[in-house]
Amino acid sequence: MDLPKKIWVGLNRIRTGQGRCNELMYKWKFRESPGCDCGANIQSMQHLILDCHLRSYDGDLEAGRLHQSDP
Repeated sequence: MDLPKKIWVGLNRIRTGQGRCNELMYKWKFRESPGCDCGANIQSMQHLILDCHLRSYDGDLEAGRLHQSDP
Protein backbone atom coordinates (compact mmCIF):
# COMPACT_ATOMS: atom_id res chain seq x y z
CA MET A 1 0.00 0.00 0.00
CA ASP A 2 1.16 3.47 -0.79
CA LEU A 3 -0.06 5.50 2.17
CA PRO A 4 1.43 8.72 3.54
CA LYS A 5 3.74 8.31 6.53
CA LYS A 6 1.27 10.10 8.82
CA ILE A 7 -1.39 7.46 8.05
CA TRP A 8 1.08 4.60 8.63
CA VAL A 9 2.09 6.09 11.97
CA GLY A 10 -1.53 6.37 13.06
CA LEU A 11 -2.37 2.82 11.96
CA ASN A 12 0.67 1.40 13.74
CA ARG A 13 -0.20 3.27 16.93
CA ILE A 14 -3.68 1.76 16.83
CA ARG A 15 -2.34 -1.72 16.00
CA THR A 16 0.17 -1.67 18.86
CA GLY A 17 -2.19 0.00 21.34
CA GLN A 18 0.16 2.96 21.77
CA GLY A 19 -2.01 5.77 20.43
CA ARG A 20 -3.03 8.91 22.27
CA CYS A 21 -5.66 7.61 24.63
CA ASN A 22 -6.36 8.68 28.21
CA GLU A 23 -4.93 5.43 29.59
CA LEU A 24 -1.45 6.26 28.27
CA MET A 25 -1.76 10.03 28.71
CA TYR A 26 -2.56 9.37 32.40
CA LYS A 27 0.44 7.03 32.66
CA TRP A 28 2.66 9.80 31.24
CA LYS A 29 1.05 12.34 33.63
CA PHE A 30 -0.65 14.41 30.90
CA ARG A 31 -4.16 13.59 32.19
CA GLU A 32 -5.67 13.49 35.66
CA SER A 33 -7.68 10.34 34.93
CA PRO A 34 -7.41 7.31 32.61
CA GLY A 35 -11.21 7.33 32.19
CA CYS A 36 -13.18 7.94 29.02
CA ASP A 37 -15.76 10.66 28.40
CA CYS A 38 -18.37 7.93 27.88
CA GLY A 39 -18.03 6.87 31.53
CA ALA A 40 -15.71 3.87 31.13
CA ASN A 41 -13.01 3.58 33.80
CA ILE A 42 -10.19 3.26 31.25
CA GLN A 43 -9.93 4.76 27.78
CA SER A 44 -7.58 2.37 25.95
CA MET A 45 -7.10 2.12 22.18
CA GLN A 46 -9.16 -1.07 22.14
CA HIS A 47 -11.92 0.68 24.09
CA LEU A 48 -11.95 3.59 21.63
CA ILE A 49 -12.21 1.34 18.59
CA LEU A 50 -14.48 -1.43 19.83
CA ASP A 51 -16.42 -0.35 22.93
CA CYS A 52 -16.78 3.42 23.23
CA HIS A 53 -20.23 4.52 22.11
CA LEU A 54 -18.90 8.06 21.57
CA ARG A 55 -15.90 7.20 19.37
CA SER A 56 -16.03 3.54 18.34
CA TYR A 57 -15.34 2.39 14.79
CA ASP A 58 -18.53 1.23 13.07
CA GLY A 59 -16.73 -0.94 10.51
CA ASP A 60 -16.21 -4.68 10.58
CA LEU A 61 -13.31 -5.50 12.91
CA GLU A 62 -12.81 -8.78 14.66
CA ALA A 63 -11.67 -8.07 18.23
CA GLY A 64 -9.10 -10.85 18.14
CA ARG A 65 -7.44 -9.43 15.03
CA LEU A 66 -7.10 -5.83 16.21
CA HIS A 67 -3.42 -6.19 17.14
CA GLN A 68 -2.40 -8.62 14.40
CA SER A 69 -0.82 -7.86 11.08
CA ASP A 70 -0.94 -9.91 7.93
CA PRO A 71 2.25 -10.58 5.98
